[in-house]
Amino acid sequence: MNKTGTLTTFGNITDTIIKYYESNGAAQGLTTGWSKLDQFLLLQKGMLNIITGIPSSGKSEWLDQLMLQTIALHNWHWTVFSPENWPLQHHFQKLSEKWNGRPMFSGYNVPPVMSREEVDEAVKQLSGSIHFLEPPENNITIEPILNLLLQSKEEFSTDAFILDPWNELEHSRPGGMSETEYIGMILTKVRNFARRTEIDMFIVAHPTKLSRRDDGNYPVPTPYDISGSANWRNKADACVTVWRDYQKDDGVIQVHIQKIRNKNLGRMGCVELHWFKPSGLFFNDIEDTREWENHGIKRMLV
Repeated sequence: MNKTGTLTTFGNITDTIIKYYESNGAAQGLTTGWSKLDQFLLLQKGMLNIITGIPSSGKSEWLDQLMLQTIALHNWHWTVFSPENWPLQHHFQKLSEKWNGRPMFSGYNVPPVMSREEVDEAVKQLSGSIHFLEPPENNITIEPILNLLLQSKEEFSTDAFILDPWNELEHSRPGGMSETEYIGMILTKVRNFARRTEIDMFIVAHPTKLSRRDDGNYPVPTPYDISGSANWRNKADACVTVWRDYQKDDGVIQVHIQKIRNKNLGRMGCVELHWFKPSGLFFNDIEDTREWENHGIKRMLV
């Protein structure tokens, strides 16, 4: 690796530019699997995506489904570090229910539940596409995470990565360095890693404690509300906030796209998705939840 850097010009990458032009940008991005959301957000490897939302807003559930839809639609391989979803068998339940489109256990008045054969099939199919990081029990910092992720890239051709949540990492900033400087330094390291390895990076970061509005709901957080630094927005390629109305509790979530660095990949805006509790799936429209037996992410493979 050249530690001193190099100089270049557009002329040195003429072939790359022409290929980019002839492929209509090559950066129009890949579908998320939700047609409504694609109007505002498309996927591309090598990006740093910051996901936020107050606890229990649905951000981890939404991100899980995004992962599964890219597996079905784009054959992506993912690496995941998600203490938020521990233990692993519980995370498997949530993923397999979305994958099969039906609950693992009874109790939702929507038979049938998953059969043993469907559980076995989900284990086999998802094991080929998702690997889970188990960093050292002590001193869980970003460096061993990135080292294990690089190993995963080399062994399994990882396309995307989830860190959920950021506050599970240990942070010990150098003396004399402010928290803003520290966050900026770490996010720059992660963003450069994403670009160098062409891994789509998704980091879930919780906002600071917000005050309820007069109507009893919390406001929609922004990246500026994440504890630590405005660099959460500044360094990101895309910022997404997941929000729901706690007063209605009707299964509707709002996905707010609050930053898109590359105009080819979307624009700022908001869409609503509808959650179906027995399978944990988010649908484009409420009508789709009434036909829940016809859904399940694995059907995208057909």
